Amino acid sequence: MTIASAALLAGCGQGEEPEARPQGTAPDTKQQAGKGDVAVAMKDYEFIPANVKVKAGESITWSNEDEGIQHNAVAREGQGPKSELFNGGETYTWTAKDAGTIDYVCTIHPGMEGTITVR
Repeated sequence: MTIASAALLAGCGQGEEPEARPQGTAPDTKQQAGKGDVAVAMKDYEFIPANVKVKAGESITWSNEDEGIQHNAVAREGQGPKSELFNGGETYTWTAKDAGTIDYVCTIHPGMEGTITVR
């Protein structure tokens, strides 16, 4: 368990700097999914954009762009996204069902938070 705990702490990025990309080479964060779907990048310990609006029935896809660092997207309470931790280069998709406002976070990185407004 000690090795697993150390590996989990390493995933939090303590003391690690995200790898810099040369200017103009950032990957396209637009999702190639159906019309109306929204893409959110997880980069430099932020959700980009942090606040999104969707219609009920539309999907949001989070893409972890922090190589070597795990993130998740989890609603603070009630209905909303509830991903497991996932690695850089991986994605998580959630479909909005009911109108309202959902505050969400990355549970292992304090201050990494966002809002979803479902119309």
